[in-house]
Amino acid sequence: MSSTLDFVILSTQDWDSLPTRKHRFARWWAEGGHRVLYVEQQMHWLGWLVDVRRQFSRVWRWLRGPRQIAPNLWVFTLPPVLPFFQMSGAINRLNNALLLPILRAQVKRLGFRAPVLWTYTPHSADFVGRLGERAAVYECVDDFTAAKGLVHAGAIRRMESRLIRAVDLLIVTHPKLREARAKGARRVVVIPNGVDAEHMARAADPDLPVAEALAHIKHPVLGYLGAVNYWIDTALLGRLARAHPEWTLAIVGPVVRPLANMKPLEGLPNVILTGRVPYADVPRYVKAFDVCLNPYVLDEVAEHCSPLKLYEYIATGKPVVSVDMPEAHRFAGLIDIAHSAEEFIALVEAAAQRAISGEADERAAARMAEAWKHTWRSRFEEVSAALSAMLKDKERSLPAQPRLLVIIPAYNEEESLGRVIQSVREAVPTADIVVINDGSTDATPSIAEDCGATLVSLPYNLGIGAAMQTGFLFARERGYDVAVQVDGDGQHDPREIEALLIALRAGDADVVIGSRYLEDRGYITPKLRRLGIVILAIIISLVTRRRVTDPTSGFRALNRRAIAFCATDYPFDYPEPESVVQFCRAGLRIKEIPVTMNPRYGGQSSITPLRSAYYMVKVILAILIGLLRQRPRAAEEVQDVSEHQPS
Repeated sequence: MSSTLDFVILSTQDWDSLPTRKHRFARWWAEGGHRVLYVEQQMHWLGWLVDVRRQFSRVWRWLRGPRQIAPNLWVFTLPPVLPFFQMSGAINRLNNALLLPILRAQVKRLGFRAPVLWTYTPHSADFVGRLGERAAVYECVDDFTAAKGLVHAGAIRRMESRLIRAVDLLIVTHPKLREARAKGARRVVVIPNGVDAEHMARAADPDLPVAEALAHIKHPVLGYLGAVNYWIDTALLGRLARAHPEWTLAIVGPVVRPLANMKPLEGLPNVILTGRVPYADVPRYVKAFDVCLNPYVLDEVAEHCSPLKLYEYIATGKPVVSVDMPEAHRFAGLIDIAHSAEEFIALVEAAAQRAISGEADERAAARMAEAWKHTWRSRFEEVSAALSAMLKDKERSLPAQPRLLVIIPAYNEEESLGRVIQSVREAVPTADIVVINDGSTDATPSIAEDCGATLVSLPYNLGIGAAMQTGFLFARERGYDVAVQVDGDGQHDPREIEALLIALRAGDADVVIGSRYLEDRGYITPKLRRLGIVILAIIISLVTRRRVTDPTSGFRALNRRAIAFCATDYPFDYPEPESVVQFCRAGLRIKEIPVTMNPRYGGQSSITPLRSAYYMVKVILAILIGLLRQRPRAAEEVQDVSEHQPS
């Protein structure tokens, strides 16, 4: 990345927890001159009560704001939230609604501008597009649908699917995760976990002293490194320890209670639990191991994860015995892989006997050499390259001087059309103009041609939805970068088109809508119509889970992705409000900006007070019925199809 960026990282870990890719990437971005706000995990009130002795100050810590821990690097602690947010979409949305202004305040406090939102949490879709970010990335490092505790697999799956459709880049740590998560993603890359090879290789240094806690224990030592959680097969470990009471089973790392099942290990005198140890001292503990163990429960977690410990084990050169999980086969030939509990114990026994006899391990050097192919620094470079490629593609998707098409739908607009075309030419002289004549019976077609606009005439009046879809088809087939809808009655001020383009160029939206109601600019809407718009805005905001103030506005700018979608799937009857819902369901990002609306140049609005009420009822019904339809194809799927159609 050539230019400096601001990052907002939504993590699933606190900063002082065991170091993972989250911590390393944050620190290295900061060291590279980028500014980073690392937001610690969301903790709910029940979790706070369970760990109240350590987390007591968390209740008010967020009031202090971000704390700087290194140049360019700040850490922020969120306030505790409502429990069950990983079991209920409604609770999660409520939590996120409460957290959003807090996050915005921290971003503003640090002076971040157009940051990259980098999230590890599957329930963070409500923040995407709401922090003024230039791009959003979801780094999926685990199968959260297989998690235990206060988690509902279906709810998490729905939350994560929303997030995947919303972000610009999805990074997964395992090919199996790619298979399970790629649907709906715009761009997916697989970047596994890694290792600090130099640090872990210290365990092979003959001059490095063994940690005092393991310096005087019986050998052989069967070692496990890492946190003990529900996905670790403690029953297998207990069986191994009971089979050889003369040996030592050393578990180096914290026990995550109450999720970890520790009953199989209780009362075993040859089991040592060190608890959490400083990362700097880890090689001193692993040096005591004669055999390294990877005892995962074979379930969905094991199927999709990339265990850090495997990479750390091979970096030490020590013998490794693993259960038969997909990631273990990455190191086939270098480690021993067991296909049953009995085989696991037998392979450990064989490795331990070789250690006791002092037999040279012919694979030790090969393991250590392999670890250097998977360093954290190389993983960071892969991640940075994926981010740079995505940002460049976003820039290319809307060039500095985009090919711009202004679409003017017109039905009997002879009184205003000429002035509208002229004002568009004055405001954006580089734009092409197409008038979609929707079966007009007056002089609309001849005026359009006389003014030099491209004219596309429909055979009879099909309505605004069909007229606009015709315009989007025109834009797609001729390769325009941006399409702007301007109504033919003169109410839209073409001088505001530049504001729409600026907002679109920021890269955090596919559709920019000019809103009459974000700011008070003097536009007066009849009371009954305004009431209807407010009701529609509330309903659409609830349905789409994002604030919408002017769903009936026809003043819009769309990028290529949105153009391709609208050319294929666009509502006919009530296109403006219905399309807002469709955009969100298809993963398109929308943004509103304040604009000024003018009185009509001529003619009368067809919307009377009675028709306003009728219109509102029908639109609401249309939206609710539309929700029963199958979700629209993701915008990138539509774009991919359109790019392969003959022009």
